Amino acid sequence: ATDQSFLHKCHRVHESNRLYGKPRLLKTTFSIRHYAGEVEYDVRGFLDKNRDLLRSDVIDLFSSSRNEILANMFRDIREVYESHRGFHFKTGRFITMKAKTPTVSAKFSDSLANLIDTMTRCQPTFIRCIKPNNDKTPNKLELSVVLEQLRNTGMLETVRIRKLGFPRRYSFEQFAKRYRCLLSNSIDTTDPKEITIHILNNFPPKFTSKYQIGITKVFMRESLEYHLEKERSVILNEAASTIQRTIKSYIQRRNFEKQRHAVLILQRQYRRWIDNKK
Repeated sequence: ATDQSFLHKCHRVHESNRLYGKPRLLKTTFSIRHYAGEVEYDVRGFLDKNRDLLRSDVIDLFSSSRNEILANMFRDIREVYESHRGFHFKTGRFITMKAKTPTVSAKFSDSLANLIDTMTRCQPTFIRCIKPNNDKTPNKLELSVVLEQLRNTGMLETVRIRKLGFPRRYSFEQFAKRYRCLLSNSIDTTDPKEITIHILNNFPPKFTSKYQIGITKVFMRESLEYHLEKERSVILNEAASTIQRTIKSYIQRRNFEKQRHAVLILQRQYRRWIDNKK
């Protein structure tokens, strides 16, 4: 088998499949339509990269098996390796093969194990990257390309589901600590759950459907969280303005008192000088 024969076989078997793409020109490529779009594959070196070689000790083991069928099957494989690759009878290994040639599945397992080990030692954050265009050109935005990627990655469906559900969740302690400033009057309780209920009950009835009270947490829709943050921002800005106004007023009064005291000293010294002069 060659790369070209593999390509012809792919065309012959999968040409009628709507997810398979055959190039119009004589090229060494074929394409497959994945969920995220069409991907083109080049068959050059495809067979060599995916050839799964048996280790020599595996062939030795099965060819010496007491099971006659299994032994005969692997003796044929052994003869093929001996005739095409050469066999070192003293060491019992094929000359062209390494003692521990890793298979494709072994490479994949090792790679996956390394990836899992790396992820367990880190705190990964997954970021969805969107290509602005297919030409890899800067400062060029193709809305159709971006929209197609958003659909294929499930982003639009995720946004729709988040709007229907209650994606924002806080423990009662977190909620009470963050939004207690929204209470205009003090309440006679320190229980975070009761404080949370008091805060939410102060909002108009239209917000009732936008949150759910759980056993240890409160669940909210994003629109309610936005409203809470907006109200909190207004109160914090007013508090910051009051603090700034108070500090500025204190600084001005202190400076005025210093100047007034200095003027009184100057007046007293001046009068004393006049009296002494007379």
